[in-house]
Amino acid sequence: MFRAKDKTLFILITFSCLLTILVTFKKANHEVYFLSGLYLILAVFILTRRNFILKKEIPLSLNLEKIAEKINLLRINNSDVVNYNNSVRNRIANYQALGKIQEELSSANTVDEVTSIIAEAACSLLSKSRARCLVYLVSQKDQRLTLAKSKPNEKNSKKTYNPDLFDEWVMVKMAPLLVSNIDDDFRFDKDKIISSKNVSSLISAPLMRKDRFLGIIRLDSAENNLFSQEDLRILDTLADLSMISLENAILFTEMERLSLQDGLTGFYLRRYTDIILEGCFAKAKDKKESFSVAMIDVNDFKLCNDNYGHIAGDMVLKNISMWLKETLLQKGIVIGRFGGDEFIVIASDFKKQQLEDLLFEVRDKIKMQTLMLRKQEIMIDISFGVAEYGQKFGSAHELIALADKRLYAMKKNNK
Repeated sequence: MFRAKDKTLFILITFSCLLTILVTFKKANHEVYFLSGLYLILAVFILTRRNFILKKEIPLSLNLEKIAEKINLLRINNSDVVNYNNSVRNRIANYQALGKIQEELSSANTVDEVTSIIAEAACSLLSKSRARCLVYLVSQKDQRLTLAKSKPNEKNSKKTYNPDLFDEWVMVKMAPLLVSNIDDDFRFDKDKIISSKNVSSLISAPLMRKDRFLGIIRLDSAENNLFSQEDLRILDTLADLSMISLENAILFTEMERLSLQDGLTGFYLRRYTDIILEGCFAKAKDKKESFSVAMIDVNDFKLCNDNYGHIAGDMVLKNISMWLKETLLQKGIVIGRFGGDEFIVIASDFKKQQLEDLLFEVRDKIKMQTLMLRKQEIMIDISFGVAEYGQKFGSAHELIALADKRLYAMKKNNK
C-alpha cells in the first residue's frame, strides 16, 4: 500500500500525463502549453519540497526523543549529585560537631559529666526526637550493666539493669548493632524479647578499648526503621571518641574514692568523716535537727595482733567492717575508720536510743561469729559509746569526746 505522499505524487503524475496526451492529440494554442508546463513545474516543485520536509521530520523527531532522554538522565544525575552534596555537607557538619564534643569530653573529669555529654551528643548528632538514649556502664563490683545516664531521664536511673538480647549480643560480639525492625530480624528470637516491649528499632555501640568493655550507648524507639547504617556509624564513632575520656573519668573517680576511703575496710577516712561531722553539726545547730555519733572499738585487738600477727588483725577488721555494713549502711548511716581499731558512726535523724539499739544488734551478730586464726577459733567482741547532739555542745569534737568516754565505760564493764 502507498503512503499518503506516494498517493499524492501518483495522482499528480497521472493528471499530468492525461493533460499531456490531451494537448498532443488535440490542437491547442500556446497559452494551453504554457499553462500545462507551468502546472507541471509547480507540481514537481511542491512534491519535491514536500518530500524534502518529510525526510527532515523523521530525524528531527528522533533527535527530540534523544534530547528528552538526555534531559531525564541529567535530571536523575543532578538529583544524585544534590543528594551526594547534601550527604557530604551533613558528614562535614557531623565531623565538626564531633570535634566540639571531643573538646567537651577532654575537659570532663567525672563519670557523670562524661555520660551526660555522651547522651546529649548522641541525641543532637542523630536528631532523633522520637528516640530514647541510654548509656550503660559495667559495675566494677558485680560486672553488671548499670544505667548511668538517659535522655529523656529515666525514673529508675542508677538502678541495676538486666540486659536484654540486644545488649547481650553487643557484649558478646563486641560490635555495633542495628535493628531496623525487631519483628523481622532473624538474628533474635522474638519470643525471648521480654524487656523490649516498647522497642521496635534500635542502634547500639559498645564502649570499649582493645578488649576492655566498659558499657554501651544505645538509642531505641517504638517506631520501625527509624535508624540507618549512617546513624550507626556516627554512634560508633562517638563511642570511640568517648572511651579515653570515660577511662580517665573512671580512673579519676577511683582515685578520688581511694583518697576518701580506707583500703582495708572500705570506710571513709578520718579527714572525710570530720567534714561530714562538721556539716551535720552545723545543720543541726541551724535547723535544730537531731543526729547521733558513736565510737566503736574492737575489744582486745592488741592481744589479737600480738598473738596472731597483723595479717590476722587485718582479717578481724575486715570481718567487723562487713558486719557493720550489713546493718548500718542500708539505714543511710555514715561509717568511718577513726584510726587503728576504732570506728566512727554518724547517724542523721537518729536519737541516741535508736542508734544504740542498732549497735547492740551488730554486737550480738559479731559475738555469734567465730574466726579461724592459725587453726584456732577465736571470738570477737566490740564496745561502743553513743552521744546525741544537743544545744549544750559547742563543737562536734565535744560530741566525739562524750561518745569516746561512754565507749571506754562499756569496755571497762566488759572486762
